Amino acid sequence: SAHRFNMSMATTATVLFTTFVLGGATRPLLLKLGLVPSKDARARQQIKARDDAAKREADLMLNSKSELDNVSEGLHPVRVRFRRALRCAARSLRHLDAELL
Repeated sequence: SAHRFNMSMATTATVLFTTFVLGGATRPLLLKLGLVPSKDARARQQIKARDDAAKREADLMLNSKSELDNVSEGLHPVRVRFRRALRCAARSLRHLDAELL
């Protein structure tokens, strides 16, 4: 056929345009429309989930503080001080994460 070359060039151009231009523009378009969370938003969600889990764990530890004080006579004093220091460090890390966000 006389138009064979033109048909192959048109097909090639269509495939390349569809693959690279439209394929490359899909994610930015979805981000602009808000249908896909950005990397920053995803990182913030992960940090918030981690902080929430740490806060729940710290709250459980703080709630069990009275139990720790009751049992502290049976524990070695170094262990009691170490647990209290860990609680304090966890609290300060939570505050630091909150300031960074």
